[in-house]
Amino acid sequence: MITTLALPFAAAALAHDTDPDVLRSAFSYDYIDVSYVAREYDLIDETGSGIAVRASYDLAPYMNLIGVYSYDTIDLTLADIDTSGFAFGIGSHFPVHERVDVYSEALFLYGDRKGGGVDRSETGFGLEAGLRTMPIDRLEFDAAFNYTDLFESDTNLVLGARAYVTRAASIRFRAQLDDDGDIYALGLRYQW
Repeated sequence: MITTLALPFAAAALAHDTDPDVLRSAFSYDYIDVSYVAREYDLIDETGSGIAVRASYDLAPYMNLIGVYSYDTIDLTLADIDTSGFAFGIGSHFPVHERVDVYSEALFLYGDRKGGGVDRSETGFGLEAGLRTMPIDRLEFDAAFNYTDLFESDTNLVLGARAYVTRAASIRFRAQLDDDGDIYALGLRYQW
């Protein structure tokens, strides 16, 4: 059964690697990201800060596995509120030009929020669809829409920029814009 399910992926991988007419992506989907994150909470007019670690493994041509861990804390006068979570799922990516990829992600989400009289855990899901482009060597931009259903449901615009220091290392800024509070991330990525 597993062999039968794996055959289409193996055939696609073989065709991708041997066909000279197949458009190749300029982007790697094998990476690990570590970011400092600042999250605005408009409802309570506070900003939390923390870290996020994201990893991706290019499972097959046009398909990658994704894992994420995040933690942030809000320092309030009477108490701190800590939020931690993880996500895992699958992504797809397709080159539409030698320097442009479209991508999508579907993630299972888990979040835990504690402190200040709050003790809440929840599961949910996230969806994202976007575009990555590299207009010049060593400079990448991305834009996406994402939908998350965890603690509350939100649809966000996501904008990002990445500067490659080397072929494997880069610095990234990403903004997730939302009516309830924006999220800003500054991070480092290592890709192979």
